[in-house]
Amino acid sequence: MCSKIGGKIDYDSMLLNSIKTNFQRRMVEWDLGKRPFTSLNSDFVLIDLIDERFDVFTNGESFATRSQAFFNSSVLKSMGAGYNRIERGSEQHLEFFRHGVRKFTTFLDKPVFFHDARWAEMYRVNQENFDFENSGKIRDENALLGSLSEIIQEEISFTKILRAPSLTVGDASHKWGPASFHYIPEYYQEINKQILQSLD
Repeated sequence: MCSKIGGKIDYDSMLLNSIKTNFQRRMVEWDLGKRPFTSLNSDFVLIDLIDERFDVFTNGESFATRSQAFFNSSVLKSMGAGYNRIERGSEQHLEFFRHGVRKFTTFLDKPVFFHDARWAEMYRVNQENFDFENSGKIRDENALLGSLSEIIQEEISFTKILRAPSLTVGDASHKWGPASFHYIPEYYQEINKQILQSLD
């Protein structure tokens, strides 16, 4: 959300050729180029903050997301001088996040749902739950998600807020690998059910 504010960034596009996947490369291109959001022919917009887990760089006029793909491409060195790194969770980051949300609202023309997600503290293997080892990291990430959630709910009037706290469990066999934000199938089924009920 922070990088929704500010102007386009001049950079050496050839550096993005080192990014492994087309999707990651496209995300960095859209971020640096400030591609405007459009809902196209969608019935609703779904906002999920689980990927708000990167610091940002800013020179005071433009903002760039420090994703892993961005970092690995070394594109920062082609963006010119004066870019400073803003740490997630800092007062400055939360301020920029709020401004980014306000900018994002100018693109919204459909009902908006908010998936108020959190990192799972446990994961499931063969119907048995185990604690993730990085409990401190999980607590920190969930505290930040809580702060971001408060801000975005202050700035956007959501049609529906989607939650499934009792099913917030990681799936060790998830197709994208085990992680605190890769949930068991029942979680997604519950969120899907809440969406469909809101559309009736």
